[in-house]
Amino acid sequence: MTRQLLLQLGAQDRALLVRCALPHDAGRGLRLFWLGITHLGGFGPSILAAGLPWFACCELREASKLALLALILSHIVVQFFKRTVSRARPSTVDRLVSLVADPDRFSF
Repeated sequence: MTRQLLLQLGAQDRALLVRCALPHDAGRGLRLFWLGITHLGGFGPSILAAGLPWFACCELREASKLALLALILSHIVVQFFKRTVSRARPSTVDRLVSLVADPDRFSF
């Protein structure tokens, strides 16, 4: 039953990807918009958002320290699972052209 559920989830995931994928003739503005959205969730902007309060004031320093710690730990856990599960990126499986460079070969 678990295998069947995973196959169904994978099929739904791919269907959503294909439905939301940008066409090859999408305009430059639309591509830049989605590129920006993609990179907002990356490690750099996340560290910046968690670390900036450190410099604001004394009360925020502890919260910032905890946020940075949680962020770093979560990135380590995600990278561990990405490499353990070794799920290929949807663009590789469905032979789609990525509009954003893949940071690595694994998807999560």
